[in-house]
Amino acid sequence: MFVIYCFFPLLLVFGIPLTILLDKLMVRFHRDHHAEWKEAGGPIGGFWKPPEYGWMSGVLKGQLARERCVSAWVKATPDWIQSNAINKKLWTGYIICRRIFWLSLLIAVFAWAALRG
Repeated sequence: MFVIYCFFPLLLVFGIPLTILLDKLMVRFHRDHHAEWKEAGGPIGGFWKPPEYGWMSGVLKGQLARERCVSAWVKATPDWIQSNAINKKLWTGYIICRRIFWLSLLIAVFAWAALRG
């Protein structure tokens, strides 16, 4: 119960903003760099998907593209993010929330393991 009451809210506090920040970045990627977005496989956000995708069409492809993009961007931030102050701010916020989110999850797992004996 300790993990649920202490760490679950922390995960929500950082997990939802994490998704929103990435959604905002994907919207800007789609809108401002559409050709690159298409080349990247048409990534979607956690809550956002582009209007050209139907209710379920392209969602799996978009999720896989998102994971590939984020993995690549963590290693080398693309120029379209670096050259725009808003994009850079969104990406920095995403990275910070992502690190806190995963650290919180790791702490929760260790706390759960310690409490189980």
